[in-house]
Amino acid sequence: MQFKTTTKVSFMALGDDTFKNDEGELVAYDFTKVHIKTDLTDNENSFGSPYIEYKWGTSDNYREFTKKHGKPSEFDAEVTWENIASANGKSSRLFVIDVKPLNLPKTN
Repeated sequence: MQFKTTTKVSFMALGDDTFKNDEGELVAYDFTKVHIKTDLTDNENSFGSPYIEYKWGTSDNYREFTKKHGKPSEFDAEVTWENIASANGKSSRLFVIDVKPLNLPKTN
């Protein structure tokens, strides 16, 4: 199930490299991570909205975003999410599908 929210993005980074694991095998990783303001329930021990790290596809998303919009500091965005259930149906996880900045000029 997909849905959209309007929120703030404070950080974006790519990961595109390789490393050797404990067995000496070369392992590749390729992702974009994005920190998105996420509303949580206030209680007696906390308040406010933290920025939570989510993965957003491959490093291509970062490269395409910065080519279009540069490297803005915190910005408003429309985020498309997908809620994917586990194989046993007992839990689910949110994935970022798209990040569309609001009111940012295109750089090209």
